[in-house]
Amino acid sequence: MTVATFRESVKKEFNITLRFPDSVDENATLASLGDSSLTIEFSNDETPAPLRFGVELRRFQDVCGKYGFKDAATGNVVIEALYDEIRPFSDYAAKVQTGGKYGIIDPAGNVVLEIKYGKIGKLGHYSEGLARVRLDATHSTQAKYGFVDVNGKVVLPIKYDHISDFDSEGKVAWIKLDGEYGLIDTSGNVLTSPRYDRHEDFYHELAEVKSDGKWGFINTEGYEVIDCIYDRVSNFYQGRWIQDTDGKCVGIYATVTRNGEEYYICTEGRRIHGSWA
Repeated sequence: MTVATFRESVKKEFNITLRFPDSVDENATLASLGDSSLTIEFSNDETPAPLRFGVELRRFQDVCGKYGFKDAATGNVVIEALYDEIRPFSDYAAKVQTGGKYGIIDPAGNVVLEIKYGKIGKLGHYSEGLARVRLDATHSTQAKYGFVDVNGKVVLPIKYDHISDFDSEGKVAWIKLDGEYGLIDTSGNVLTSPRYDRHEDFYHELAEVKSDGKWGFINTEGYEVIDCIYDRVSNFYQGRWIQDTDGKCVGIYATVTRNGEEYYICTEGRRIHGSWA
Protein backbone atom coordinates (compact mmCIF):
# COMPACT_ATOMS: atom_id res chain seq x y z
CA MET A 1 0.00 0.00 0.00
CA THR A 2 1.39 3.42 -0.93
CA VAL A 3 1.54 6.53 1.28
CA ALA A 4 -1.10 8.27 -0.87
CA THR A 5 -3.50 5.29 -0.76
CA PHE A 6 -3.06 4.91 3.00
CA ARG A 7 -3.71 8.63 3.59
CA GLU A 8 -6.89 8.53 1.49
CA SER A 9 -8.16 5.36 3.22
CA VAL A 10 -7.64 6.79 6.72
CA LYS A 11 -9.31 10.07 5.79
CA LYS A 12 -12.30 8.30 4.27
CA GLU A 13 -12.79 5.71 7.01
CA PHE A 14 -11.91 7.71 10.13
CA ASN A 15 -11.98 11.39 9.06
CA ILE A 16 -8.36 11.68 10.19
CA THR A 17 -5.73 13.59 8.23
CA LEU A 18 -2.21 12.17 8.15
CA ARG A 19 0.75 14.46 7.46
CA PHE A 20 4.04 12.91 6.39
CA PRO A 21 7.42 14.67 6.22
CA ASP A 22 8.04 16.55 2.94
CA SER A 23 10.82 14.11 2.13
CA VAL A 24 8.41 11.16 1.92
CA ASP A 25 7.47 10.11 -1.62
CA GLU A 26 3.69 9.83 -2.08
CA ASN A 27 4.22 6.67 -4.15
CA ALA A 28 6.45 5.02 -1.55
CA THR A 29 5.14 1.91 0.21
CA LEU A 30 4.40 2.04 3.92
CA ALA A 31 6.84 -0.80 4.55
CA SER A 32 9.68 1.29 3.09
CA LEU A 33 9.21 4.21 5.49
CA GLY A 34 11.24 2.71 8.32
CA ASP A 35 11.23 5.19 11.19
CA SER A 36 9.74 8.08 9.20
CA SER A 37 7.40 10.07 11.44
CA LEU A 38 3.98 11.47 10.70
CA THR A 39 1.42 13.65 12.44
CA ILE A 40 -2.23 12.78 12.98
CA GLU A 41 -4.75 15.62 12.88
CA PHE A 42 -8.13 14.75 14.39
CA SER A 43 -11.32 16.34 13.08
CA ASN A 44 -12.47 17.12 16.64
CA ASP A 45 -9.43 19.39 17.25
CA GLU A 46 -7.75 17.00 19.68
CA THR A 47 -4.03 17.61 20.16
CA PRO A 48 -2.08 16.03 17.25
CA ALA A 49 -0.22 12.89 18.39
CA PRO A 50 3.11 11.72 16.98
CA LEU A 51 3.29 8.17 15.62
CA ARG A 52 6.25 6.28 14.20
CA PHE A 53 6.33 3.50 11.65
CA GLY A 54 8.93 0.82 12.16
CA VAL A 55 7.64 -0.04 15.66
CA GLU A 56 7.87 -3.78 16.16
CA LEU A 57 4.70 -5.26 17.60
CA ARG A 58 5.17 -8.44 19.57
CA ARG A 59 2.34 -10.80 20.48
CA PHE A 60 1.79 -11.49 24.18
CA GLN A 61 -0.57 -13.62 26.26
CA ASP A 62 -2.10 -12.43 29.53
CA VAL A 63 -2.92 -14.50 32.61
CA CYS A 64 -6.38 -15.27 31.22
CA GLY A 65 -4.90 -16.80 28.08
CA LYS A 66 -5.94 -13.93 25.80
CA TYR A 67 -3.63 -12.42 23.19
CA GLY A 68 -2.71 -8.86 22.25
CA PHE A 69 0.30 -6.86 21.07
CA LYS A 70 3.06 -4.97 22.87
CA ASP A 71 5.71 -2.57 21.61
CA ALA A 72 8.72 -4.90 21.44
CA ALA A 73 11.10 -2.11 22.46
CA THR A 74 9.25 -0.63 25.44
CA GLY A 75 6.98 -3.46 26.52
CA ASN A 76 4.00 -1.12 26.51
CA VAL A 77 0.67 -2.67 25.56
CA VAL A 78 -0.40 -1.35 22.16
CA ILE A 79 -3.38 -3.64 21.56
CA GLU A 80 -5.20 -5.05 24.57
CA ALA A 81 -5.29 -8.83 25.08
CA LEU A 82 -8.84 -9.53 23.91
CA TYR A 83 -8.46 -12.44 21.53
CA ASP A 84 -8.21 -16.24 21.69
CA GLU A 85 -5.80 -16.18 18.74
CA ILE A 86 -3.91 -13.43 16.97
CA ARG A 87 -1.54 -13.54 14.02
CA PRO A 88 1.34 -11.21 13.01
CA PHE A 89 0.60 -8.10 10.96
CA SER A 90 0.89 -8.19 7.18
CA ASP A 91 0.05 -5.18 4.99
CA TYR A 92 -0.97 -3.39 8.22
CA ALA A 93 -3.65 -5.97 8.99
CA ALA A 94 -3.73 -8.87 11.44
CA LYS A 95 -6.09 -11.82 11.69
CA VAL A 96 -7.73 -12.34 15.09
CA GLN A 97 -10.03 -15.04 16.47
CA THR A 98 -12.41 -15.08 19.38
CA GLY A 99 -15.21 -17.52 20.12
CA GLY A 100 -14.22 -19.58 17.09
CA LYS A 101 -14.83 -16.69 14.67
CA TYR A 102 -12.26 -14.63 12.77
CA GLY A 103 -11.87 -10.98 11.82
CA ILE A 104 -9.15 -8.45 10.99
CA ILE A 105 -7.72 -5.56 13.03
CA ASP A 106 -5.44 -2.67 12.07
CA PRO A 107 -2.26 -1.60 13.97
CA ALA A 108 -4.34 0.67 16.22
CA GLY A 109 -6.48 -2.28 17.31
CA ASN A 110 -9.54 -1.19 15.34
CA VAL A 111 -11.66 -4.04 13.97
CA VAL A 112 -11.73 -3.45 10.22
CA LEU A 113 -13.39 -6.76 9.33
CA GLU A 114 -16.17 -7.94 11.64
CA ILE A 115 -15.27 -10.98 13.75
CA LYS A 116 -17.86 -13.36 12.30
CA TYR A 117 -16.05 -15.51 9.72
CA GLY A 118 -15.37 -19.22 9.99
CA LYS A 119 -12.03 -18.82 8.22
CA ILE A 120 -9.79 -16.11 6.78
CA GLY A 121 -6.89 -16.95 4.52
CA LYS A 122 -3.41 -16.33 5.86
CA LEU A 123 -2.62 -12.65 5.61
CA GLY A 124 0.61 -13.67 3.93
CA HIS A 125 -1.67 -14.78 1.12
CA TYR A 126 -3.02 -11.26 0.62
CA SER A 127 -2.40 -11.54 -3.10
CA GLU A 128 -2.61 -8.00 -4.48
CA GLY A 129 -4.25 -6.95 -1.21
CA LEU A 130 -6.97 -9.63 -1.11
CA ALA A 131 -7.70 -12.43 1.35
CA ARG A 132 -10.16 -15.29 1.05
CA VAL A 133 -12.85 -15.50 3.75
CA ARG A 134 -15.41 -18.16 4.63
CA LEU A 135 -18.79 -17.46 6.16
CA ASP A 136 -20.04 -20.61 7.87
CA ALA A 137 -23.60 -21.87 7.75
CA THR A 138 -25.36 -24.55 9.79
CA HIS A 139 -23.73 -27.27 7.71
CA SER A 140 -20.16 -27.02 6.39
CA THR A 141 -21.37 -27.83 2.88
CA GLN A 142 -23.35 -24.60 2.95
CA ALA A 143 -20.34 -22.40 3.79
CA LYS A 144 -19.77 -19.53 1.38
CA TYR A 145 -16.55 -17.83 0.28
CA GLY A 146 -15.56 -14.38 -0.93
CA PHE A 147 -12.64 -11.93 -0.89
CA VAL A 148 -11.89 -8.93 1.31
CA ASP A 149 -9.16 -6.31 1.00
CA VAL A 150 -6.75 -5.12 3.69
CA ASN A 151 -9.25 -2.48 4.81
CA GLY A 152 -11.90 -5.13 5.50
CA LYS A 153 -14.01 -4.21 2.46
CA VAL A 154 -15.73 -7.10 0.71
CA VAL A 155 -14.57 -6.92 -2.91
CA LEU A 156 -15.99 -10.26 -4.05
CA PRO A 157 -19.44 -11.16 -2.67
CA ILE A 158 -19.38 -13.94 -0.08
CA LYS A 159 -21.64 -16.26 -2.03
CA TYR A 160 -19.39 -18.81 -3.73
CA ASP A 161 -19.14 -22.49 -2.86
CA HIS A 162 -15.36 -22.43 -3.25
CA ILE A 163 -12.54 -20.08 -4.26
CA SER A 164 -9.09 -21.35 -5.19
CA ASP A 165 -5.76 -19.73 -4.44
CA PHE A 166 -4.47 -17.40 -7.12
CA ASP A 167 -2.48 -19.05 -9.90
CA SER A 168 1.32 -19.24 -9.80
CA GLU A 169 1.59 -15.90 -11.61
CA GLY A 170 -0.76 -14.24 -9.09
CA LYS A 171 -3.21 -13.18 -11.79
CA VAL A 172 -6.43 -15.18 -11.45
CA ALA A 173 -8.35 -17.53 -9.16
CA TRP A 174 -11.15 -20.01 -9.78
CA ILE A 175 -14.62 -19.58 -8.27
CA LYS A 176 -17.30 -22.24 -7.95
CA LEU A 177 -21.04 -21.65 -7.79
CA ASP A 178 -23.77 -24.27 -8.09
CA GLY A 179 -21.27 -26.85 -9.34
CA GLU A 180 -19.78 -24.70 -12.11
CA TYR A 181 -16.49 -22.83 -12.35
CA GLY A 182 -15.53 -19.32 -13.41
CA LEU A 183 -12.58 -16.97 -13.12
CA ILE A 184 -11.78 -13.77 -11.19
CA ASP A 185 -8.82 -11.39 -11.20
CA THR A 186 -6.87 -9.94 -8.26
CA SER A 187 -9.29 -7.00 -7.97
CA GLY A 188 -12.22 -9.36 -7.43
CA ASN A 189 -13.63 -8.74 -10.91
CA VAL A 190 -15.44 -11.73 -12.42
CA LEU A 191 -13.68 -12.41 -15.72
CA THR A 192 -15.72 -15.49 -16.57
CA SER A 193 -19.02 -16.23 -14.87
CA PRO A 194 -19.27 -19.82 -13.56
CA ARG A 195 -20.17 -22.05 -16.50
CA TYR A 196 -17.55 -24.80 -16.75
CA ASP A 197 -17.94 -28.33 -15.38
CA ARG A 198 -14.22 -28.79 -14.69
CA HIS A 199 -10.94 -26.95 -14.97
CA GLU A 200 -7.22 -27.59 -14.62
CA ASP A 201 -4.28 -25.35 -13.69
CA PHE A 202 -2.77 -22.68 -15.93
CA TYR A 203 0.34 -23.45 -17.96
CA HIS A 204 1.75 -20.88 -20.36
CA GLU A 205 -1.30 -18.72 -19.40
CA LEU A 206 -3.78 -21.30 -20.71
CA ALA A 207 -5.91 -23.73 -18.69
CA GLU A 208 -8.04 -26.67 -19.74
CA VAL A 209 -11.79 -26.26 -19.18
CA LYS A 210 -14.65 -28.69 -19.74
CA SER A 211 -18.15 -27.81 -20.87
CA ASP A 212 -20.91 -30.21 -21.94
CA GLY A 213 -18.46 -33.10 -21.98
CA LYS A 214 -15.91 -31.41 -24.24
CA TRP A 215 -12.57 -29.76 -23.48
CA GLY A 216 -11.06 -26.47 -24.58
CA PHE A 217 -8.79 -23.74 -23.20
CA ILE A 218 -9.28 -20.43 -21.39
CA ASN A 219 -6.68 -17.68 -20.95
CA THR A 220 -5.88 -15.56 -17.89
CA GLU A 221 -8.09 -12.76 -19.24
CA GLY A 222 -11.11 -15.05 -19.01
CA TYR A 223 -11.57 -15.67 -22.74
CA GLU A 224 -12.19 -19.14 -24.16
CA VAL A 225 -9.51 -18.89 -26.80
CA ILE A 226 -9.75 -22.53 -27.92
CA ASP A 227 -13.28 -23.88 -28.23
CA CYS A 228 -14.50 -26.80 -26.12
CA ILE A 229 -14.61 -29.36 -28.94
CA TYR A 230 -12.09 -32.01 -27.82
CA ASP A 231 -12.68 -35.35 -26.13
CA ARG A 232 -9.36 -35.21 -24.27
CA VAL A 233 -6.61 -32.61 -23.88
CA SER A 234 -3.30 -32.20 -22.10
CA ASN A 235 -2.01 -28.96 -20.65
CA PHE A 236 0.26 -26.85 -22.85
CA TYR A 237 3.89 -27.73 -22.32
CA GLN A 238 7.28 -27.01 -23.84
CA GLY A 239 8.75 -29.97 -25.68
CA ARG A 240 10.87 -30.75 -28.70
CA TRP A 241 10.56 -28.26 -31.53
CA ILE A 242 8.15 -29.23 -34.30
CA GLN A 243 8.62 -27.72 -37.76
CA ASP A 244 5.18 -26.99 -39.16
CA THR A 245 4.38 -27.26 -42.85
CA ASP A 246 4.52 -23.47 -43.16
CA GLY A 247 8.14 -23.52 -42.01
CA LYS A 248 7.48 -22.23 -38.48
CA CYS A 249 8.97 -24.05 -35.50
CA VAL A 250 6.59 -24.65 -32.60
CA GLY A 251 7.95 -25.48 -29.15
CA ILE A 252 4.83 -25.08 -26.94
CA TYR A 253 1.87 -27.30 -27.71
CA ALA A 254 -0.84 -29.52 -26.25
CA THR A 255 -1.96 -33.01 -27.14
CA VAL A 256 -5.65 -33.27 -28.02
CA THR A 257 -8.01 -36.03 -29.10
CA ARG A 258 -11.05 -35.47 -31.27
CA ASN A 259 -13.22 -38.13 -32.89
CA GLY A 260 -10.66 -40.76 -31.98
CA GLU A 261 -7.73 -38.92 -33.59
CA GLU A 262 -4.85 -37.62 -31.46
CA TYR A 263 -2.65 -34.70 -32.58
CA TYR A 264 -0.91 -31.50 -31.45
CA ILE A 265 -2.26 -27.97 -31.39
CA CYS A 266 -0.40 -24.69 -30.82
CA THR A 267 -1.45 -22.00 -28.32
CA GLU A 268 -3.58 -20.39 -31.04
CA GLY A 269 -5.62 -23.59 -31.36
CA ARG A 270 -4.24 -24.42 -34.79
CA ARG A 271 -3.44 -28.04 -35.60
CA ILE A 272 0.27 -28.65 -36.10
CA HIS A 273 1.18 -30.56 -39.24
CA GLY A 274 4.87 -31.29 -39.46
CA SER A 275 7.85 -33.23 -38.18
CA TRP A 276 10.35 -32.92 -35.36
CA ALA A 277 12.84 -30.14 -36.07
